Amino acid sequence: MEDYWLDELDEDFKSLPALKIQADAKAREHVMRLLSILFLKIWMRFAIDLGLKMKMTPSSEDIALYEGKNKWNISKDFNFEALSEISLSDNRKRAHALRAETFTVQGREHVRIVFSLEEERVKNQPVMVSYSVYSSLAKDFSVEDALKNLKPGLGKWYLAHVNDELSILWNYCKDKYEFVGV
Repeated sequence: MEDYWLDELDEDFKSLPALKIQADAKAREHVMRLLSILFLKIWMRFAIDLGLKMKMTPSSEDIALYEGKNKWNISKDFNFEALSEISLSDNRKRAHALRAETFTVQGREHVRIVFSLEEERVKNQPVMVSYSVYSSLAKDFSVEDALKNLKPGLGKWYLAHVNDELSILWNYCKDKYEFVGV
């Protein structure tokens, strides 16, 4: 079941555009544009196959126009250069999200993909912990390496929803990904 779903995702990912980073200054814009398409495809797969209504931030309508058959026309007006985070979240039982974020360290732009999971609640607010799936300099971002690390976690996320047992995803993240903080 999980393998079949991941195979379907692989088919969706085949239509991802090639990442062409020609200048460090444009790396963040190119990576976030590509990750937006990737997240749209994941979002759509969960919606089609499981009927899940996950929240995507920024919204799919802001980023792209859906053309059918899991094809998206990316907005020419959206400012991907200013985009610092993309997330797919589900807060129905325990809050959890897949996030892609950019940050600057010593003047160099980095990209990180994480699973953020509700560890506990304090004063009825979720305390989220993050597990790193993939991290690199924006200029060195590799969609192949990111997907290699991400797909097993996506499979566990799928199983967690199919079995209505979110601990499947929590346990996988704790065992396989690096804890990077609250």
